[in-house]
Amino acid sequence: MRCQILSIPLLLSIVMTCNGLDSYLKDLAETHTFTLGRPKKVQPAPDGKSALFLRATASRTPKMALYEFDAEGGQTRELLTAEQVLNGQGEQLSLEEKARRERTRTRVTGFTAFEIAKDGSQVLLTLAGKIYLFNRATKAVTPVRTEAGIIDPHFSPDEIAITAEQNVLTVEGRKTEKQQREFLHHGISFRPFKRQFNLADHVQVKGASFDNGLLQIELVREVPEAMKPRRISIAGSSPSKVQQLDAKAA
Repeated sequence: MRCQILSIPLLLSIVMTCNGLDSYLKDLAETHTFTLGRPKKVQPAPDGKSALFLRATASRTPKMALYEFDAEGGQTRELLTAEQVLNGQGEQLSLEEKARRERTRTRVTGFTAFEIAKDGSQVLLTLAGKIYLFNRATKAVTPVRTEAGIIDPHFSPDEIAITAEQNVLTVEGRKTEKQQREFLHHGISFRPFKRQFNLADHVQVKGASFDNGLLQIELVREVPEAMKPRRISIAGSSPSKVQQLDAKAA
């Protein structure tokens, strides 16, 4: 009886520990390892009197808004949210923007980047793959018309070469020279690159394709028939012959 009484608190302790672990893991995932409430991409204003940064609107809501910290008064205030720019409508992401966020491991919504003008009067923000200008004095927001691909430049299929030699796969890209243009925001750089991958034995490159700016290479492992394992039958006397031999011996 004494052992049974002692086992009850122990069992309750184990159950409470498991529930506490589940709650902690849930909090860890919903708060992005407890970082949603922290200021992101802090930039000081040119006059040095304030600093602008991005931060989630709530500790468990991964939607970034623009904030300002007043260095003199020590106060933080919200300047602009995605809802104010989109008039309460949800973000509509293009396939290219979804691919860009997948490549950059972007898990938040709302504003993803910003830059303060040299005179500090305006702020350039990116939202749902588009660019907006925010006037700090009048609070006016103006969309900026840009050419397609200016936010997320990438290599086109005719600028990438894929070669397979023995067990080495080489992917090489080189951007063709074009006329100089002035960019408001430049994402992935255009510099040439070369990547090599060692392939396992009997791995063949079957093809490659471009899908929303992502390069996909199809690899297949084909083992020759002569190298595949085969079953070897075991030769021996049949059961009938073994019985006859036993009878003669008797």
